[in-house]
Amino acid sequence: MPRGGRKSHRGRGKQFSNPEEIDRQMRAQREKEENGDAEKESSSESEEESSSDDESESRRRSGVEGLIEIENPNRASQKDKKVTEVDVSAPRELSRREREEIEKQKSKERYMKLHLEGKTEQARADLARLAIIKKQREEAAKKREQLRRGEMKYCILEVEMFHSYSFIQKSLSTENVHQLKQQELIVPLLILIVCDSVVTSLLLV
Repeated sequence: MPRGGRKSHRGRGKQFSNPEEIDRQMRAQREKEENGDAEKESSSESEEESSSDDESESRRRSGVEGLIEIENPNRASQKDKKVTEVDVSAPRELSRREREEIEKQKSKERYMKLHLEGKTEQARADLARLAIIKKQREEAAKKREQLRRGEMKYCILEVEMFHSYSFIQKSLSTENVHQLKQQELIVPLLILIVCDSVVTSLLLV
């Protein structure tokens, strides 16, 4: 056998066609063409559409698609509808992007509702932080109040000490003060008077 797997026809005798056979084949071909033209003229538009659909279907089903049933909505032939057939009251089908946007909005509203109710992690963290801030402010207010009271007490003490010292100077004569100083009794006397005034001011506060 030669290369390529083809058979060789060398050495065979030549064959010639019969003229009568050729004429007969040509007449049959002409009759067939005439009959085909007549059938085409008598066929309707619906038959042409069905034949084109059959051809497209057979063309699509050739190969793997002919073995597996495939339903693709994008390949489905959509027929044109008349204006009277269109239902205006029917709800319009939303696109994928519109559905995703609506779902995102709904999830955001659900989260905000839970956040306002204090059921989310962020809401709980915010409440804890607010409680800490409130406690710190209360402690700072207490410290300010204590400092204010302490300053008032200190001022009252200074005033009492000044008045006590003035009272001692007025009530005692110079000679008595000089004698008390010599006897070292003036300082304990001042201390007693100041302590008495401090106790009185504390009781008043």
